[in-house]
Amino acid sequence: MLGLEGPCWVGLGPDGGLAVSEEFRDMWLFGSARQPLCSLGDLTGHHFGSLAGVCTDAAGSVIVVDEQRHQVTLLPWARAPICLVSEGLRWPLGVP
Repeated sequence: MLGLEGPCWVGLGPDGGLAVSEEFRDMWLFGSARQPLCSLGDLTGHHFGSLAGVCTDAAGSVIVVDEQRHQVTLLPWARAPICLVSEGLRWPLGVP
């Protein structure tokens, strides 16, 4: 796979692929044949802090937990990120 710098969290990605967070502020999507598809930071222009969890929803959007920014963000494919939760989180960690 791509030379990731400090991969931390792995979840199912869209269409049977993988979503892999890096310790140093990025999220990568890989296809079902493990080929790199894109960096979500590059695709959306979103700046991540310290990622602490990843999953996908039924529509194939990626949901990330950002410990440094104290928020949970929905990253719909090829659309602007949507902050789902940003208040009341001290140290968010993981998503089901």
